Amino acid sequence: MTDYCTKCRFTPGKDCPLTPLYWAFLSRHADALAGNHRMTMPLRSLAKRAAPKCAEDARIFEQWSHSRET
Repeated sequence: MTDYCTKCRFTPGKDCPLTPLYWAFLSRHADALAGNHRMTMPLRSLAKRAAPKCAEDARIFEQWSHSRET
């Protein structure tokens, strides 16, 4: 999603571990971000994202956030 990804071994749309966390963040904060004109396109993409993918993003976020508590 950035220039920092060019040398990464992961592919952002396929196996990047940060991509689901990004979508989960957008989903959790969509209402707060809606007023920012720079977020229009990402929020539209989020709205088009399939429900199973959104659920998987949320699951990955929950798993990640619980692993940081211990």
